[in-house]
Amino acid sequence: MGLEPVPFNIDLSIEWLSTTFLLIWQPLLLGCVLVGGIVVLITYVLLDVFWRFSLADYKTRKQNDRSD
Repeated sequence: MGLEPVPFNIDLSIEWLSTTFLLIWQPLLLGCVLVGGIVVLITYVLLDVFWRFSLADYKTRKQNDRSD
């Protein structure tokens, strides 16, 4: 992003918000978007795999019930 690393302390005050947060909002936003996207992708894949196994198990149980 072309920004120099800046050490900072989080001090939840209006003064901190008006000075330090204005310097770090871009990398913070980028990090949040990247982490959020990765978590969404992993969750989607895991739920899709879980759904497919669940559906296969349901079909297997349904076929076994018919053959009995």
